[in-house]
Amino acid sequence: MTSQAFSTAFDSDDFADIYPQGIERHYWNHARNQIIAKEVRSLLPPSRKEQMPRVLDVGCGKGIVTAHLRSTGIDCWGCDLGVAPQVEPATAPFLTHGVDAAELPEDVRRTVTMILLLDVLEHLEDPTQLVRSLHHAFSNVETILFTVPARQELFSKYDVRNRHFRRYDSTNIRDLDTPGCFTLGRWSYFFHGLYLPARLMKALGIDRQTELRAPTTLLSRLAHSLVATGFVVEDSILPGTWAGSSIRGVLHRVHNETDSPLGHFGSHS
Repeated sequence: MTSQAFSTAFDSDDFADIYPQGIERHYWNHARNQIIAKEVRSLLPPSRKEQMPRVLDVGCGKGIVTAHLRSTGIDCWGCDLGVAPQVEPATAPFLTHGVDAAELPEDVRRTVTMILLLDVLEHLEDPTQLVRSLHHAFSNVETILFTVPARQELFSKYDVRNRHFRRYDSTNIRDLDTPGCFTLGRWSYFFHGLYLPARLMKALGIDRQTELRAPTTLLSRLAHSLVATGFVVEDSILPGTWAGSSIRGVLHRVHNETDSPLGHFGSHS
């Protein structure tokens, strides 16, 4: 892959800051996992007993999403350019670290039918280079499901710490169209309830913390679980056009370059 990808790959210190032990129980990850799982299921073709569709989580980090999707019966594997972090033993066999996804063995790449790019594209100055690389390497992938941080007006030191080039909205989401490879399909905002507090913090000159803290006590875990449930319910009833702190969207493999089904999810997909 390009040098830009390697320049933004996380090292062991980055992983320790961003993925502390138990971070999968944080409300943001907890809600995001459920929202992603629902989207993946809506996009996968019907599974056959002899061959379940395989999903590859590119930029998987410690494998939080990979583990969650596998727990729901989805055949998800993970790959990350970064230095191998400490991961859960049950998930470790399904993760590959320190390797460009496009350089995985060809027999592995042929089995993948969907790619996940979850909060990956914002780390790249030109994300279409990655999209082109994946198009060339994964001939059987028809769909890429991606998430990105949303609304440039929310850009903060958190984005700087995580080496984000940008946040996305309707003014630049079309930049992910990659002629001859993948075209942008439906997309929508989520985490609507985080937008106004984040916007208010910016207006007051209050910058957000650069690290997420995992809930450690039983009470804090319960609180995070309840908040996550609220965001999942919110996602199912609010219009996807309403501003949120994140975007999810779909890139479709180009078969007819005259087709470009740009649009929004409805209230949910």
